[in-house]
Amino acid sequence: ADSPKHAIGRAEGVWTSSGALVDNVVITLGSGGTVRGRVTIKGKGDGIAGARVVVFEPGSHLPPSSAMTDKEGNYALEGIAPGRHSVRVQHKSYLTELRGGVDVPEQGEVTRDFALRVRKAGEKFAFQGIGATLGRTPRGVIIRKTMAGSPASKFGLKDGDLIVAVDHQPMGEKGISSVVESIRGEAGTPVMIEVERPGKGRMTISVERGDVIVK
Repeated sequence: ADSPKHAIGRAEGVWTSSGALVDNVVITLGSGGTVRGRVTIKGKGDGIAGARVVVFEPGSHLPPSSAMTDKEGNYALEGIAPGRHSVRVQHKSYLTELRGGVDVPEQGEVTRDFALRVRKAGEKFAFQGIGATLGRTPRGVIIRKTMAGSPASKFGLKDGDLIVAVDHQPMGEKGISSVVESIRGEAGTPVMIEVERPGKGRMTISVERGDVIVK
């Protein structure tokens, strides 16, 4: 169950069949946490008014939670489900930023500030991560393509690698969005990715996340 301003609630182990009625299913929604911060001009520190800040909830069927910055560049988003999220900040005059690894506590708050720079010709958006396109196969989530010059390619990940674990957490049953959230994080921080490579077997590769610009 989804509801604006509340964390997602789930009822596990509910079984039904064609023509059957299942009742007395209780779903409790969480209060969620708060993501707040400030959006400024990179290198200047002036606040950017009218920037849209979006927090993504993996698996939710509702539109992502969003807010606009005030005249000082401040924003606040409440009722965000506890866990790891990605945050996107966009403004028509600046390069869109996608930041991952935002860990939201339950009934608490986390602060994330963003510094945007003017968009250059040919640039689409920027994000912090490893720079790889993922895909879902019957075997699990694989790396379909590593971007040229990205941390993924520099540290030795290859196209076709099956992602087995991220920071020692198994990824076998997780969807692409959950795997992506596990891999994304602040530039300069490491992430341990265990992969299974065709003809080579399993190996663990430490990748230092970086700033990636998509053109």
